[in-house]
Amino acid sequence: MSAAERFTWPPGRVARRSPATEPPATEPPAAGRSATRPRATGLSGAERSQAALAERWRQVFALVWQSVERELLGVSLEPLARQARDENWVPDPPEAYCRRCGSSVNLDDPQLACAACEAWARPWSRAVRLGSYPGLLRRAILETKYRHMRSLGLELGEMLGHQIGVELTREGRDPHLAVVVPIPTSWRHQVVRGIDHTRWLARGVARHLDVPVCQLLRRSHRPAQAGLPAGARKRNVRGAFSCRAAGRWPRLGSPHTIVLVDDVMTTGATMREAARTLAKGLRGPDDPRTHWDFPAIWVSVAAVASIDTNAGAEVSERASAKPAEAIRT
Repeated sequence: MSAAERFTWPPGRVARRSPATEPPATEPPAAGRSATRPRATGLSGAERSQAALAERWRQVFALVWQSVERELLGVSLEPLARQARDENWVPDPPEAYCRRCGSSVNLDDPQLACAACEAWARPWSRAVRLGSYPGLLRRAILETKYRHMRSLGLELGEMLGHQIGVELTREGRDPHLAVVVPIPTSWRHQVVRGIDHTRWLARGVARHLDVPVCQLLRRSHRPAQAGLPAGARKRNVRGAFSCRAAGRWPRLGSPHTIVLVDDVMTTGATMREAARTLAKGLRGPDDPRTHWDFPAIWVSVAAVASIDTNAGAEVSERASAKPAEAIRT
């Protein structure tokens, strides 16, 4: 198809041309003319003026719509790295949170765990996070989750992937021998929200680490965790997950580490249930292998929130979905 032909939808059947009927090649661009835009040979002067005017109005409308999204709808179209630079935001260092549960504590030795984790065994060996929930991370998570900002989710995942890679190297593990497993979203929530946001986070993590993403978990529909107390959260996710790869983990290429990825961890009920289901499913009911023959399970989240300080934020999280869904419909 030559550059002078117009695009039509739906496309029709392309007829074969003989060399005698083949149109002449487009002449090279003249001096001062952009080489990226083909020369319109079949348009009159008035038609070219109308096309230029339409293109100018399209650019103006795009700028106006971006301003409406930014000022009225609260949608941030700036890259996440630029937002972080403008707000002087950096990921939390390892000594700012517990290496087992990810909660905000000040530890003299980042290799130590908090008192709660010392007394309570968790079904994973390491937790990695970007920071606490309020502020930049909250906005990025909500825009990805409810306003379908997939590129923002990828950026957030790449930031998290960088932190995971640093911690894997520090622990003496090869980052390229890891597998990324997203915490799945139920099919009903995917239909309502229009996006599986944790999958986009996981893709960003995997892109940075240069490792595969494996959908090893399924999730049955349950009410949203937002707004529920700690005990209700635990009951709500009990039995919600199932493993797709029961007893077949060698097909993953014998990874050294399986990294679970989620957006926010509050009480850890969802992550605990998913990690238990994954560990049980990978082992199989009658598997003779020992614990040391299986890859370590790490958990990673973009943000960690306190159930006390995050109560109002989680209510606003549901409210934020309503304008976005109204716009989408």
